Amino acid sequence: MQGNPLSDRGAGLTKARVLLLQGPVGPFFSELADALTGAGHEVRRIGFNIADGLFGSRHQSRFKDGFDRWPQSLSGVLDTWRPHVVVLFGSSRPGHIVARKACADRNIPVLSLEEGYVRPGFVTAEWGGNNADSPLAGKMPDSCSSVRPPAGQDFAGFASMARYAAAYYTLRTILSDRSARSFFHRPINIAQELLGWGRNACKSVSRPHDEEVVIKRLTSIYSGKFFLVPLQVPTDANLQGAACGWTTRRLVDSTLASFAQYADPDARLVFKIHPMARGHGNTESKIRSVAAGNGIADRVDVLEGGALGHLAQHCAGMITINSTSGLSAISHGCPLLVVGNAVYASEVIATCAAGRPDFDSFWSGGFVASESLRHSFLAWLCNQSLLPGDFYASQGRVMAIQGVLDKLASSLRDDHPIGTYKDQ
Repeated sequence: MQGNPLSDRGAGLTKARVLLLQGPVGPFFSELADALTGAGHEVRRIGFNIADGLFGSRHQSRFKDGFDRWPQSLSGVLDTWRPHVVVLFGSSRPGHIVARKACADRNIPVLSLEEGYVRPGFVTAEWGGNNADSPLAGKMPDSCSSVRPPAGQDFAGFASMARYAAAYYTLRTILSDRSARSFFHRPINIAQELLGWGRNACKSVSRPHDEEVVIKRLTSIYSGKFFLVPLQVPTDANLQGAACGWTTRRLVDSTLASFAQYADPDARLVFKIHPMARGHGNTESKIRSVAAGNGIADRVDVLEGGALGHLAQHCAGMITINSTSGLSAISHGCPLLVVGNAVYASEVIATCAAGRPDFDSFWSGGFVASESLRHSFLAWLCNQSLLPGDFYASQGRVMAIQGVLDKLASSLRDDHPIGTYKDQ
């Protein structure tokens, strides 16, 4: 759903009804709700567990009846309150998949937010869905130009995000009942979650220093001779239908087995663990065990830190299921193999496997689109789907909230803007 999806429903409105569902961890949705109500609009917010109200619950009610009752309950809200727009974060979350379907049946537009496709400095805001559900998925700009994508401001929001996430997921883990857990992507273990976030915090401080030597060696001695596999969080909602049946563990096992048999003996295979998965589980030890079983333990590296863009500049190719890391490969002109479905999964810009990847031949080299086409695609994607800002750092939240308000306002045939957000 693109263009002005609110235009028919919003003609002549001076006040809109906005329904907020789950947002990113932290105060972003609470501040967005305050900005909307401050501009005279009606806001309701529905959370699925007690942690959804951790950072502000003035506008929020919590749905307590379990996932099986959610479609009926949401339909009642949509049919009686009749919101002009629904705003949510993460279009592939189970509760949000139901919401998008219910809204589509009623012609209620959904503004779907997500982490920025291009980072830092941007957030994603699209009508209908994100990533593989994006209205842009698989498409390309009408014309090719040499315009480069804009550079975003680095709001340095990772530390804030990590603190918000630790607080949110700890509270959610400890206090969620069976009904709330029915919305989760996977079973949870309280002790493991608490231990995982504690290890994440420790590793974020100590581990990067240990990896500097490895990264320096990769980007100098092995520049152009290593393949990069950025791993996604196993519970990433994008690893559902859009992954075409692939999981992080399957990707690790398959790439290691193929690399051992078909890659050049001088090449290396590098796995980069997602920052949110750092300290959770034993992914590194599993990788090293499988690598040893394939006889290539001395040719495999596992990183938990380091700048992905810097690594992409020097790698011989990147393999991902559908992580936004793939956009870094496109930006830096390294061959990209996309195992699943993603917003950038177009045959003219990447090697798209649609669930059936040929790893064996990829080690010999994949194609790279022209620089003008790659830059044109990224600039188009930024223009169509991104807003400047950040969900976690205070200054970035101010900018992102204003961007969301402007995007809503531009879809209303009304002389009155949704509002102007100022940091209070």
